[in-house]
Amino acid sequence: MNPNYLWLSSVFFLFISLSAHAAWDIEGLCRLMAQQDRVEVLYLEEKHLTLLDEAVKSSGKLLYIAPNQLEKRVELPLSQIMRFNRQQLSMTEGDKSYLIDASTMPEVSRYLESILNLLSGKKDVLIADFELELTGTEESWHLVMLPKNEQLKAIMRRAEIQGSAHRVQIIRLDQADGDWSIMQLSPLK
Repeated sequence: MNPNYLWLSSVFFLFISLSAHAAWDIEGLCRLMAQQDRVEVLYLEEKHLTLLDEAVKSSGKLLYIAPNQLEKRVELPLSQIMRFNRQQLSMTEGDKSYLIDASTMPEVSRYLESILNLLSGKKDVLIADFELELTGTEESWHLVMLPKNEQLKAIMRRAEIQGSAHRVQIIRLDQADGDWSIMQLSPLK
């Protein structure tokens, strides 16, 4: 085989490979996220509260149904279900249920909407609400989200999200009050 051809094909494939990595940006991440109709994962969460000496740990399942539904099913340490659909937040603990109009809790609603906006790939809304810094590659990425508006700043200082392709694997949230949490997500078995 012609050595010039080998050299030229190597350069071509290197260029294609570098172009694919260079194209990884917020738009690429949002495009992958928008392709998901339904995601259900297991989670382990540690909440570090300034008032407590030890972390509060919980585990269960998270469910996202595109484009407007989030559900968090806490299985341990106690059973609880929280649902959000942009208009309302519902909570169930045992035989007690609560339904809250999202407009009565604008900061919490705005925070939950930002999660929906990320999962549904709404790039323009994310850019309007956050300073975004995406590093890494499609196979291993890290996104830092710093809130721009006052409603989000009242709840959070920053969020750091790690993932691979369309899968979110770790979420760290630093709240405005100094509390912070970290959630590890894994596929259902």
